[in-house]
Amino acid sequence: MFFILFLGLLNGGLFIIYYVKRFSLIRAGLLIAVFPIICAFLYSVIKGGSIFDEGSGGGGYLWFLVASLPLGLLFIVIGLIVKLAKRFKS
Repeated sequence: MFFILFLGLLNGGLFIIYYVKRFSLIRAGLLIAVFPIICAFLYSVIKGGSIFDEGSGGGGYLWFLVASLPLGLLFIVIGLIVKLAKRFKS
């Protein structure tokens, strides 16, 4: 359940960031990389409990860092390469 919610929010956020607002890939990568931490914090604030507790708090969201951190770093690297290529091209 949490994984489906996480992927839905991630895909919706990426669509809005990249296609609607024309955000840079660097900012999108940063958002993807820290998204599980934000989710864990908000869940812990709303439901109570520790941010690191997997049983009653938002600690389960922190396991998504395994996937989101490399994906976010990949977006940042691609964004930097695109930005440097545009700078040297013009």
